[in-house]
Amino acid sequence: MVLKKTFKRGFHIHSKKELSRGNKYIEIPAPDMVKIPLLQHIGTPSEPIVQVGDYVKVGQMIAKKVGAISANIHSSVSGKVVKIEYSTATRGNHVKCIFIENDHKNELGYELMDRDYTKLSSDEIVKIIEDAGITGLGGASFPTHVKLNPPVPIEDVIINSAECEPYLTSDDVTMRNFAKDIVTGLKIEMHTLNAKNGHILIEDDKPEAINAMQEAVKDENNIRVVVAKAKYPQGDEKRVIDVTLGKVVPFGKHTFDIGVIVSNATTALSIKKAVCNNIPLYERIVTFSGESMKQKVNALVKFGTPISKALEFLGGVDENISRLVLGGPMMGLSKDDMEIPLEKPTNGILALSKSETEYPEEEPCIKCSSCVEVCPVGLQPFLLAELVRNKDARGARDNNIMSCIECGLCSYICPSHIPLVETFKEGKRLVRELKD
Repeated sequence: MVLKKTFKRGFHIHSKKELSRGNKYIEIPAPDMVKIPLLQHIGTPSEPIVQVGDYVKVGQMIAKKVGAISANIHSSVSGKVVKIEYSTATRGNHVKCIFIENDHKNELGYELMDRDYTKLSSDEIVKIIEDAGITGLGGASFPTHVKLNPPVPIEDVIINSAECEPYLTSDDVTMRNFAKDIVTGLKIEMHTLNAKNGHILIEDDKPEAINAMQEAVKDENNIRVVVAKAKYPQGDEKRVIDVTLGKVVPFGKHTFDIGVIVSNATTALSIKKAVCNNIPLYERIVTFSGESMKQKVNALVKFGTPISKALEFLGGVDENISRLVLGGPMMGLSKDDMEIPLEKPTNGILALSKSETEYPEEEPCIKCSSCVEVCPVGLQPFLLAELVRNKDARGARDNNIMSCIECGLCSYICPSHIPLVETFKEGKRLVRELKD
């Protein structure tokens, strides 16, 4: 019997991936109006390079990155820019958005190509990725061109296909349908970084994706598929490295400090499409799931599509809905505004029923240490919570509260139902306000 790899601590959560799992995905037509936010990434918002009244095409750049940490934004439809103003979006209460009236002609603003990445230099590839506006599509949305220009040599590139959050299956279906392209994306990253080894980490609850990826790498000498035991939060970068390479990223250090870069499977696909085919990032596959979602499915969605329009196409949600979540149930964002647009980091929309969101009332901590036993970072959540409640920011800092990845597992496992993650977010704010 082969023991599958895993990391210390963590917990296996019933995934409910069966609700949307499958080989196929559908395409949701772009609406009559898209609202494209200019902050779909970590860093500085992009600045518009179009004006009201301009005609734009699919894939045309409409906003340019600002500063070192930022990303270009492209139109997902062809049509006329009707307004540019601040509006609600995922990453802030109000961000500048470009509203485009879709003419449904789908005129392309780029020329399809068939480039050989092996004939391109690292600088040329990074520039293509930057121009294409590619960001991490696992949820964080860090600009990829920055990640692929590290200050130190890189030996290993890992494609993170764990997709450990419950319900989400968008990476799963992407791997089943685009395995060879994902491997090409990985090879492009390795070529760019001059990295020796490539690895693809997949949890064992995705057998079809595992088979597809293993078939895609069978002729590759320096790329392997690593099968891990399904457990949350295995998708965190440091846990990915631990499981795949047996290496530990020290507190306060980056993955590149130990010669490793981690990328998402859907990001790798986008890299291949940009570098080889000249296709910028303006759409992605999104999971629509939850017991209150009438049609549970994976769907290709154009960025800027309001949640309301996507749900309308899928038949809506039932009357038993309790909460709408963008992303997974553990780290996703609960939203009430149905006009928020889908964007780069949106990998899932969950319509959760009342039974799925029931949460008992908070009780006093019983010092059972369950939170300590599951914390993937090795923190003491009950102690950190006490320090934060006492406003002891220095104590919280000295006990590594800033290393908390906010995975929510401590809150999930707590028998007293204490909202620990919310407490840690407040604690981090207090630490950031310290003067020393």
